[in-house]
Amino acid sequence: MTRFAAFSSLGGTVALGATVRGQLVCQDGKAPATGIAVTLNNTQTGRSVPAFTGGTGMYYMTAPAGQYVLEIWLSKQSKTPSATYPETVKEPQTDIPRIPVSACSPQ
Repeated sequence: MTRFAAFSSLGGTVALGATVRGQLVCQDGKAPATGIAVTLNNTQTGRSVPAFTGGTGMYYMTAPAGQYVLEIWLSKQSKTPSATYPETVKEPQTDIPRIPVSACSPQ
């Protein structure tokens, strides 16, 4: 499994990816979901390192432009994500719409 980083070297040039950001909220849509792991998975580049939601439920990551599956990990012990969403990452920035989740913090 290949993991991609925020910066990658391609033929001696540094390729910066797109900034990807979004927010997870509790099911009520009001309170932020904090400490939840979020990854991007791509069949060619593999799964990203996790980004974690902060105190406002926001997460930020960098990824090359392309087709991904956004993965939300509500359980620290799970081997599969709790929820997945197909996403197209475009440069320079991709904003993911707010996503309500069933747990307000990791289980």
